[in-house]
Amino acid sequence: MAQVKEGDRVAVRYRAVAKDRRVLASTGSGPPLEITAGGEDVLYGLSHGVIGMEPGEEAVLTIDAEDAFGEASEAVERTIPRSLFPRDVRVGDALRISNGDAVVLMWVTEEGAGDTWRLSSQHPFAGHDIEVHIEVVDS
Repeated sequence: MAQVKEGDRVAVRYRAVAKDRRVLASTGSGPPLEITAGGEDVLYGLSHGVIGMEPGEEAVLTIDAEDAFGEASEAVERTIPRSLFPRDVRVGDALRISNGDAVVLMWVTEEGAGDTWRLSSQHPFAGHDIEVHIEVVDS
């Protein structure tokens, strides 16, 4: 079996967890996720972590905050009326918001006072190391 090299397309099963063991993302029982080894289509630490692995191999990757969701920094925060959002929006959802000139990714961080949502430009897990349990299914 050939080792995964940078640029290879690789099918992986994974489960990413926070330090408190909360599952952040997972392929679960669904199909494997196809990524580019060393590419930019997933977290840096995940795409680079598969390099050198072989099909069928499993590993646990500890990914530093910088290579996961980034370091914590000053975030742009806004309070927006709920009436401007679809009814199914929940805390933790990521939203693409356009001002006409640019599209910004914002996260719903909490229910605001009254009928508002509190949004942040910073991913909720920025500044946190994560652990990824990964299996290379095919390369």
